[in-house]
Amino acid sequence: MSKLISKFRISTLLILILAVTLGNQAFAQATPNYAYFLDVLSDSNVSNTPAGYAVIGEASSTQRASWTDNGRIVGMSVALNSSLWSTISSNFSSSTPVVNKQLLAQNIINSALQYPGEFPLSSERTPTTSNGYVIWAQDFEFESSSSTDELYAGVTAVLWAGRQLLGTDFKIIPVPASYLFKTLGGYNSSNIVNGVGSTPYLASLGLSAPPKSNPQASSGGEWNFLSLLHANDLIDGFLGQQYAENNQEALPGSVSSDTLHFYQDIPYAILSAHDNPSQLTDTTIGGPPWQSHYDGDMPFQAGVYWHTDVDSSFNPSSVLTPTEQSLTSLAIPEPSAFSLFAIGLGGLAMLRRRRS
Repeated sequence: MSKLISKFRISTLLILILAVTLGNQAFAQATPNYAYFLDVLSDSNVSNTPAGYAVIGEASSTQRASWTDNGRIVGMSVALNSSLWSTISSNFSSSTPVVNKQLLAQNIINSALQYPGEFPLSSERTPTTSNGYVIWAQDFEFESSSSTDELYAGVTAVLWAGRQLLGTDFKIIPVPASYLFKTLGGYNSSNIVNGVGSTPYLASLGLSAPPKSNPQASSGGEWNFLSLLHANDLIDGFLGQQYAENNQEALPGSVSSDTLHFYQDIPYAILSAHDNPSQLTDTTIGGPPWQSHYDGDMPFQAGVYWHTDVDSSFNPSSVLTPTEQSLTSLAIPEPSAFSLFAIGLGGLAMLRRRRS
């Protein structure tokens, strides 16, 4: 009997140890990770970024190697030439399917990037002994000099080229400006993938667009531009810029209400601004802290943009609380109190009719 009790105690102890271990693992997995997008990606700014946070910006291969050796996830954003489509359009003079994709991809990168030598190598995706590695986190900004079709075609072509050169296992997580993130300007996916008139655009790449079935008002059936990128495996997710100040419809960390809805769920996180603009310090509506939405397999759950040097005393968790929420769920508006009341009255009316 005493042996049975001893075995029971040992079994109970093992179960408790296993529970604590699993609990600690779950806690570790639930600990939020942040990314700092740095206009000045330097050794000093990286040092002032808390350990475990990803850093994003423009850096040399030597710098990237040093930081990944120390366990950093480094997001590489290479300087792009202005008027992106104009610099690469000569590669798209026909709708004839591309034969040598690698050659075309390299030509696009060479034309689009100011410093093509800074483009990451596919081998940099492999984690170092300290678990640091590189992702391609390209910053894409709005170009007022380009037409809507040219703007979206240029971004798509560069990301297509990157995927050909980096391979399917390399994490491509672009950082689109709010204009692209919201998909503004009268975007037409068919023009991008099939061409229009005498302009073939990207017809030679064999891309496809989601069906024009978005019921959202004023969408023309179009889904968010990022849905096209993800559907064609050009991106693994995105870090969307959202820098609005004191805007109830666009609080820090949120997907603003004027964003075109998404065809399917995509891994994502939101980039909020510390300065230029001072979104996180000057916004007073609804926080701080604010929920910072994210979803899916991402190396970080929220981001902070730094135009100036990093303040090592700044704690992002005091202003941003990573909160999981899928993009497709954002397309379903919450019913207002009035609509719920109306539904209730309608139900009572139906009940009375049935009784009568």
